[in-house]
Amino acid sequence: MVTADQMTCVMRYFNRQDLCWRVGRDRLVLCLRESGAELFCVVPDASHPRMWRIIGCDGRSSDVANLARAKEAAVSLALAALNRAPEAGQRALEPRPCGFGPGMA
Repeated sequence: MVTADQMTCVMRYFNRQDLCWRVGRDRLVLCLRESGAELFCVVPDASHPRMWRIIGCDGRSSDVANLARAKEAAVSLALAALNRAPEAGQRALEPRPCGFGPGMA
């Protein structure tokens, strides 16, 4: 049986209410609501008008999508990474500022 002390060590699960969007000059940044840590950025594609890409903190970008689909995919990617069971000795996702540049609200 799990005691009350052991329950405090249970992994926290994140949901959509734990995330928020920040609007910049030419991008949207998905952040953790409580800490403000930047998780993903949605930016307009340079060669396809009205199409967007998701950029991760590691600099990798997604394929193009319309804005609604790109935002939904960014949320899904963030929740999957935050809630992934960590491997031995690792955290599932270490939110950190991505440094997406000036112009963030």
